[in-house]
Amino acid sequence: MNCHSRSITLLLGMMLFLFACVGFEKGGDDPYRLQKISDLELCNAFGGLEDSFWGNISRERLEGELHRRDLFSKNEWILIRDRRIGKGMSLCSLLASWGPGRSSYRREGSYSDYSIKSVRYQSCRTCPLIEVEIKSNKVAGWRYPGNWETYPQIND
Repeated sequence: MNCHSRSITLLLGMMLFLFACVGFEKGGDDPYRLQKISDLELCNAFGGLEDSFWGNISRERLEGELHRRDLFSKNEWILIRDRRIGKGMSLCSLLASWGPGRSSYRREGSYSDYSIKSVRYQSCRTCPLIEVEIKSNKVAGWRYPGNWETYPQIND
């Protein structure tokens, strides 16, 4: 084997090693990983993070875990599948439908006890901001600038 062939063989070997390491990290998934995370983390993953954060975990596996936990009503599943929101749906179903968005919090009780008071969504830089108000972990209403008739108005 000449020097050129050895270099190519060594390079291919190194590439296979690197691909094996990367593949092992993503493919060597703990089968109980989804069972160990919180409901909100699971809903976030299903609603938008499955491609970037969860690697190769399929949407079907995420949905299977959501069904196993029985987190949503039939009506919430309809909203989630249509990527819509509805008044009274749970915070978790909102996150599963529209993804994590940007949350703001309110203090409840002690200084360490915070709950989500609203989740903001903006689908593009120039798109209007939609703010969804959360009360007792349920969607209470939302603001959509210029379109008060379609969406329940939130009283400040």
